[in-house]
Amino acid sequence: MRIFAAVAVLAFLAPYALAYLDQSFSIYAKVAEDGNARITEKTVFFLENDLEKEAFDYYLRLGQTTLLDWKRFSKSIGYHFSGKVSTLRIVAKHEFDVHPNAASVTLEYDAEEIMQMQLFSARATKYTLNTPLIALISSKGEISLGNSMSFTLEVPRDAQEIKISPDPGVLREKNVITWTGPLHGKWDVEFTREKSLSDEVNQFFAKSVGDLQKNYFWVLLLGFALVVAVKFMQKPEENGK
Repeated sequence: MRIFAAVAVLAFLAPYALAYLDQSFSIYAKVAEDGNARITEKTVFFLENDLEKEAFDYYLRLGQTTLLDWKRFSKSIGYHFSGKVSTLRIVAKHEFDVHPNAASVTLEYDAEEIMQMQLFSARATKYTLNTPLIALISSKGEISLGNSMSFTLEVPRDAQEIKISPDPGVLREKNVITWTGPLHGKWDVEFTREKSLSDEVNQFFAKSVGDLQKNYFWVLLLGFALVVAVKFMQKPEENGK
């Protein structure tokens, strides 16, 4: 009975959801060393009348809402990365500090292979933005950001030789790059990371220990065979005496 009532309320409120006015939209992508990223997408919109406020408050009271539920409120709400995503967390709230009628829905999730990785030396790896996975980019590799839209990319702190197109201008601080709309054009991001000599040595020893543990049985067997061989070779010498 409760499920039927919830469906009835949603069906009544759905037509009004289409009237919601998007105020701003932002994406923050924090790139990890493995090329994956933690994504935060936030959509802020205005509730223009009492019915829209009632609809939003109803979803808040539900507690456990799905991505499909919140799509009723704004066309901007949804995954903007088409690769493998996981660990979705949805946070919805009123934004009274923005405007008395403002509210927001934030998606937080993990996205795989945001950056393509290519090892071009023993210690250096090149990272390239995997643009086909981003919904804001066309098939020609061009980014399109409308008014009040932004995209922020945070690369690892040890990133070197960072190359960016289009140039974000003043909206770049060390390893954090932000593009704001309106913006349209070809989009490319690449950088390199180089392992320190100490990291390389530590990784070598860790791998060696790991290989030794995996082949522990064969190492013991080889040692036993060597002991037997030595004993066998010593016997003729003892007999000769």
